[in-house]
Amino acid sequence: MHEFKTLSGRLIEARRYLTRAARLRDHDPARERWELWLTTTDGQEEKHVVASRLMPARSGHAVTLILLGDEPVGMFNLDAGYRVNFARADPALLLRPVDVAFVVFGALASILA
Repeated sequence: MHEFKTLSGRLIEARRYLTRAARLRDHDPARERWELWLTTTDGQEEKHVVASRLMPARSGHAVTLILLGDEPVGMFNLDAGYRVNFARADPALLLRPVDVAFVVFGALASILA
């Protein structure tokens, strides 16, 4: 059984980093990540890194992070009411462009034959 913890505070800073330039046929959620700095309710500053394309909060917003161990798996923005599940925010693609091209060219080959 997993044990979840919550961490509430104010978002001081949110920086977005890209590990490489985006490509049309590439779907890698780990290439885009956010570095979050929070001030907790007891005045401490904490840094968390999230691999996601979505970030439902800006600097100054009150947020609650849901942590699995020390890794953020979700966030709720208390000011705006937005929430995100980081584990489901960037699902894997079901079809790659190569798969679609294979079906299209296969259908054209069967029509011409």
